[in-house]
Amino acid sequence: MQVKPPAGKITIAVCLALVALLFAGNFLWLRVVVQAAPPLLVQSVRFVVAGAVLYPFAIARSGAARPNVAQWRRAALVGALLVAVGQGCVSWAEQYIGAGLTVLVTCTIPIWVALLGALFFRERVGALALFGIVTGFAGLLPIVVANGVGAMAGPAIAALLVSAIAWAIGSLLASRLAVHDDGFVATGMQMLCGGVMLAAVAAILPNGGLTGLRPATAFSSTVVLGMVYLIIVGGILAYTLYLWLLRDARPAVASTFTYLQAIIGVTFGALLLHERVPPGVIVGGIGVIGGVACVVASRR
Repeated sequence: MQVKPPAGKITIAVCLALVALLFAGNFLWLRVVVQAAPPLLVQSVRFVVAGAVLYPFAIARSGAARPNVAQWRRAALVGALLVAVGQGCVSWAEQYIGAGLTVLVTCTIPIWVALLGALFFRERVGALALFGIVTGFAGLLPIVVANGVGAMAGPAIAALLVSAIAWAIGSLLASRLAVHDDGFVATGMQMLCGGVMLAAVAAILPNGGLTGLRPATAFSSTVVLGMVYLIIVGGILAYTLYLWLLRDARPAVASTFTYLQAIIGVTFGALLLHERVPPGVIVGGIGVIGGVACVVASRR
């Protein structure tokens, strides 16, 4: 049997940069889209469509057996955490705060993974990871202070922390529950399950679904272009590249996209969306990104 040669360093570096860029783009386009359409409806459409495309394609590509009921249950649990709660909170928060700040707070996911993994799954946390956890959490303080806790900024940041924790728990469970042997099939299943859950929640919330849709703005060319990006480029393509990266690169290398995406998100948010970046956010951002870098480096 012919063994496939490992991907070269340049290929991995290019893929890593693309993943960081495409995922950062999700936050920027989501910020634009949720100003004109109900956020939970936007995310439900995004993930239902992306899952409906990716799942059958992955089944056909791999020739894998269709998942059984038990696997769908696992996919529903992981999808609830990663998509319904994780992405639902992000889309709600981006109504009130900028894309740069959003990506900066949610990039703490590796820190939460390390902390919750140590607390509940007895994963080892070395000195470097512990330093990263403390530094990352310390960096959140000036970010919160710089954006205030009044009006909707405080609740929005709280929602982003809930999102990061949900993503961390979902990631820890996904690696242990074995949703499906094929990573692409598992991703499609999780997208479908989470998207359906978001649609159900959007339907029962006041102005959360179709009743909150404003056709005059929701179907503008900018919003349509944003949805195309979120579904195809930042959804199917970005997740496909990331799964390839996980397969061909060390997990610690693949995880570096997290803080690369934070740097790109803050920079592009300021340049393209003209978002304000106060000194407290810069100082806190350095702490958060540095903390994440330490946690990721400790897993090499």
